[in-house]
Amino acid sequence: MTLFSAGGEIIQLPTRWIARLSSQIGLTYSSNTVLQYAKNLKYLVDWLEATDRDEVVGLDDLLCLLNRVDIEDWLTSQISSGLARSTVRNREVVLREFLKWLSSRGDPDASGIYQRVYPTDKLIVKAPHKRVPKYVSVEEVTLLLRGYLNECERCFAHTLYDTGLRVSEGINLRLDDLPDPRLFPDGLKYLPLYVRGAKGRAGRAKERVAIISRPLLSRIRRYHSSPEYRFADRWLSSDPSKPVFLSATGLPLNYANVYKQLKCAAKRSELNPGKYSPHKLRHGAGYSILRSELGNDYTEKLVLLQESFGHQSISTTEIYTSIPAPLLSRLNTQSDVSDKYEEAKQIYKETFLPHHEHDEERGHYTRA
Repeated sequence: MTLFSAGGEIIQLPTRWIARLSSQIGLTYSSNTVLQYAKNLKYLVDWLEATDRDEVVGLDDLLCLLNRVDIEDWLTSQISSGLARSTVRNREVVLREFLKWLSSRGDPDASGIYQRVYPTDKLIVKAPHKRVPKYVSVEEVTLLLRGYLNECERCFAHTLYDTGLRVSEGINLRLDDLPDPRLFPDGLKYLPLYVRGAKGRAGRAKERVAIISRPLLSRIRRYHSSPEYRFADRWLSSDPSKPVFLSATGLPLNYANVYKQLKCAAKRSELNPGKYSPHKLRHGAGYSILRSELGNDYTEKLVLLQESFGHQSISTTEIYTSIPAPLLSRLNTQSDVSDKYEEAKQIYKETFLPHHEHDEERGHYTRA
């Protein structure tokens, strides 16, 4: 991965740093993380070029001469352009790591640059307040799913809401990750779902067990019996490494496709597309667990939510306590408990789309 100036010249120092990170893909970083780091650093380079200071000194030399005032000016310009404070802070995190690397190289041109910019090691942009997860109701989920044109897309969105998986985790699910219902008692409403490749510290993958409802598992099995899934090119129907979800063209899903399809589904259902995202379905799953029959009290529900969602700290899970006071009161007193199993059955019943009723096949519209 190479960073170029506006004039098409290679910017050596950022390119070397990104190459170093790229060598650790699969160990410390994911390919998506490295790509995002490169983009974030390029924003700084673009800003430096816009100031015309690179006409006097080359960009690599200019990066070595950065001081705290320069960085403050850049960050201020980012915030003034309308970017969220959290986004700007993330860009600064990448810059700080780059400057650490510059200082560690022993290059006299970059001597002391890290201490010059970060004398106390603290970021300049303050951490924003934690945002309250947006609540999504089962009625909204039902309307949203009806807006999808294909059962594979409906089934995937239902999975995010039922299990609380991140989009990347849902995309990475394989057939051998799904529980075999025959190995569990018939009366068990929820089964363990093996989740691989979850987000962990320093980009390291970690594994966990989430829960999946029997109605959703039945829906997935029914989707797998459809011709579009069974006879998808490139995959044997019984291959344990076959993705649980495939696109209408028989390819593995990707985030861009999932995001676009959800926005289109919201629009078709006459919902505000700006209010919905794949991650909001995960938040909906969190609230679904808190108001469900699972757990004897609110504390047990939080612990279950932490383990199922793969949160390292219970403090992360506690953001779900920032909900309207009347609802929180009912959850604490167990007076407004819903049956998550019945909820999954209801969504399945009201949104399942048989193969012959699809309005879209292999990515092309066939009927209005």
